[in-house]
Amino acid sequence: FLELFRKGEAMRALEFAREHLAPLAEEDPRFLPELEATVSLLAFPDPQSSPLRHLLDPSRRQEVARRANAAVLAGEYQRVDSQVHELARMLVVAQQDAAQRASFPMLHGLAHPEERGGHT
Repeated sequence: FLELFRKGEAMRALEFAREHLAPLAEEDPRFLPELEATVSLLAFPDPQSSPLRHLLDPSRRQEVARRANAAVLAGEYQRVDSQVHELARMLVVAQQDAAQRASFPMLHGLAHPEERGGHT
């Protein structure tokens, strides 16, 4: 939105906000105040001298990028974390099954994730 707005493409910026940002705010209302403030830049004839000019500051771009990267990494961590839990669960089940058929050195300390209070 802000990049389009900076280029003077206010209508494209508004369309982008409507199509891409508004649904995010509907999913997570924490985004709504920031979205409203950002879109309200359209109401000022000279946004650089408006009370919301801080939203146009170049350092803001870095902060938004940092937050977006953190959100992506958090999502990736959750996905990888659940995969690790599933692998541990499968290993425990396989060891239990194999222990009934033969004697072999087992890996210990691998409780089912739900037994450790983790994810399933």
